[in-house]
Amino acid sequence: MRSELTILAPAKINIFLEILDKRGDGYHNLDSVMQTVSLCDVLRVRRGQYAGQNSISLSTNGNALDVAPEKNLVYLAAKAFFDHAGIDKYNVSFTLTKRIPLQAGLGGGSSDAAATLIALDELYETGMTVGKLCEIAIGIGSDVPFCVRRGTCRVQGKGEFVSDVTPFPDCVFLIALPQGEKISTAQAYSLADEINMGDRVSPDGILSAMNECDIGLICENVYNRFEATVTSDSAVTKIKEMMMGNGAFASIMSGSGPSVVGFFADVPTAKCAADAVAGLADVYVCSPMRRDANYYRD
Repeated sequence: MRSELTILAPAKINIFLEILDKRGDGYHNLDSVMQTVSLCDVLRVRRGQYAGQNSISLSTNGNALDVAPEKNLVYLAAKAFFDHAGIDKYNVSFTLTKRIPLQAGLGGGSSDAAATLIALDELYETGMTVGKLCEIAIGIGSDVPFCVRRGTCRVQGKGEFVSDVTPFPDCVFLIALPQGEKISTAQAYSLADEINMGDRVSPDGILSAMNECDIGLICENVYNRFEATVTSDSAVTKIKEMMMGNGAFASIMSGSGPSVVGFFADVPTAKCAADAVAGLADVYVCSPMRRDANYYRD
């Protein structure tokens, strides 16, 4: 039985996101297409000997966490895993290296939680299916089931319905996070609720484009309803315009924002666009990360 492992927790981007109705439990039903990318946090997990008292410890690089360790999604995911697995004696420690920016619409915390579930399933040899891990995941956060599944997926409901989509074709993503801008998911939904949404946009166009593996057609159909909350003079709008003026096939806000994603044919073009927006944003050049990628590190 292994005693430790290191696993990557990839960021996610939304290439399609429509907000549907508000549920009775306070969440919103969504229809979304999500993609994992090669911008990753790194989670090292160690299984220690039980010493008479259950222990979950978490350390991280610098001041990366914005909550107390016991409120971090890694800790909450570990506790949920042990509860569902029926393991009542445990000693586990986590070292989290954050690379995905916080409150950026990139699902960093959700991916850390998903990596926690996957890693503990392996270390404790519980043999849980992906479906079972997703059942645990939805109790932790709406994006966590997708982050367990990874790759390219259609995500519906509040996040509990995850289905496979044709893998994203090869391309380069430029992620730009406007400097000094953060928005909580709750704030974003509150703003969206105040706006008359009008007719809902169907994902049929982008799903058809995905089936054809046509990057140009995909980029014609990217969509994010949260962009309706963005003003014309915002950094998000300026960054989108600058990306489009520097070779992007398309540019879209990810999740509830404020990160902006540009879709590019190659790394040199993406880097030129990165240079153009660097004065407004922190930038990350990355690529699609497929479900069958190697997420483990020695």
